[in-house]
Amino acid sequence: ANEFAQGQGHPLLALVGPPGQGKTHLAIAIAWEWLERDRGGVVWGTVDQHLEDLKACFDRSLKDDWRSGPTFTVRWDWLRTCPLLILDDLGMEHHTAWGESKLDALIDWRWLNSLRTVVTTNAAPAELSKRIVDRLADTERSTWLTLKGPSHRLGKELA
Repeated sequence: ANEFAQGQGHPLLALVGPPGQGKTHLAIAIAWEWLERDRGGVVWGTVDQHLEDLKACFDRSLKDDWRSGPTFTVRWDWLRTCPLLILDDLGMEHHTAWGESKLDALIDWRWLNSLRTVVTTNAAPAELSKRIVDRLADTERSTWLTLKGPSHRLGKELA
């Protein structure tokens, strides 16, 4: 994680495991280290939050109401090109065809352009999009780190 925050290693990092393993904590630590090293902006949020924010921007774009926040295009471009994007809780989002399409396009864009991206998930690979798993498991551009052990919140293994 420290090497990733320093810009070393693969540009995509998948933190995988059951709840309570510290995936989000580790992702936030990467973001803080990234910012302390002045490596550029960070966008953090759950996948569901990112998709909801995009939808809200799209509504504003249709109404031409730019005063109340960024347009869809501005937010979409920032998610695609920001120096570090953290997608927390992949697989926990409300599934819609539109959301799955945007998420796939976002991860694909960042994968193709080798942009720093951290993804956390509790979901098993079979529960996620095959295309997204394929990119996250790509040993040429991604590191898949499975965290195991007792829940830090509960202090015991979760079934």
